[in-house]
Amino acid sequence: MYDSIAQQHVAETEHINNLVGVVDTEDANPADQDLVGMSVCSVDEAYDMYNDYAFRVGFSVRRGCGAYVQFDLHENGMWIVLKHEKLHNHELVPPSKSYLLRLHRMLSRNHISYLTDLKSSGVSVADGVRFLKTQSGGSPLVGFTSRDAYNSLCIDALNRLDGTDLNTLIEIFKQRQSSERDFYFDFEVDLESRLCSFFWRDGRMRRDYDLFGDLLVHDTTCRTNKYDMICGPFVGMNHHCMNVMFGCGFLMNEKTESFVWLFKTFLRSMDYKSPQSIMTDQCAAMAAAIVQVFPSSRHRLCIWHIDENSKKHIKGLRNQKDFLDIFNCLLKYRDTEAEFEFYWTRVEK
Repeated sequence: MYDSIAQQHVAETEHINNLVGVVDTEDANPADQDLVGMSVCSVDEAYDMYNDYAFRVGFSVRRGCGAYVQFDLHENGMWIVLKHEKLHNHELVPPSKSYLLRLHRMLSRNHISYLTDLKSSGVSVADGVRFLKTQSGGSPLVGFTSRDAYNSLCIDALNRLDGTDLNTLIEIFKQRQSSERDFYFDFEVDLESRLCSFFWRDGRMRRDYDLFGDLLVHDTTCRTNKYDMICGPFVGMNHHCMNVMFGCGFLMNEKTESFVWLFKTFLRSMDYKSPQSIMTDQCAAMAAAIVQVFPSSRHRLCIWHIDENSKKHIKGLRNQKDFLDIFNCLLKYRDTEAEFEFYWTRVEK
């Protein structure tokens, strides 16, 4: 039994090492080695050899630099280094920071699949990258940054978009706009004409917003299954304390510029009538977009999200006797910031 557990642990460790690209530093060549005389089998191997050398030294292969290698194709088909010029016309970065250079950062297909699986299981991209960094022994051995991970996952999702589905969606919107009074829609495409955002609302949603649009709730916790697009409904509450829909948008990512586009589109569809208050989760990108698009609206955080975050950030306090009763009282029944701070300082003691 113990042998099988040990074998499983070794297999899992090997799988993770393959994902994060752990290397054997003991076999690595010195950073200042001369490449003259080294041979490879193809042009691709020649590039990889020089790129690996550049990583160890602290630069990336680029045009205009005085440093270079010159190869000669031998009669036996091998590519042999004839000349190696090491003089650069730019500053080198410390080898420990080479992993930050653009040409040395790369996500493999395994990385993307692994992070996508974690994301579909509820693990954030940032937490997934942090896990890979821990398993690999630090950021340099991962081979990419958090921003690279976000961009690659976004591009991967865009590549899954079916042009047929996009055309069908836009055609449905156009038909509704021609047959329904006050139907509104808009969409955004990237430089390669791929759909990255869209929004719509009908006449009923517009009328509800005119009556009950003093409070606007925007939540992005739901995603579609096929394209992994973020569903962002705009919701309010009517005079019967029932939810009413004001519109709905879909985004490919949760960047500030994406939320700016969505909020501006929503505002334009409502003749630029801003809500008095906006309630969201604790998304920094969304908060930044609200400041830009709804500067006169009050931004409030959802109590449910605050309670969920407390399970991660103040778990020790939540386990204390009677803390949850006091915590819920502070969240729901304290009306001013001063009042909240007064009681919260006593809870912490």
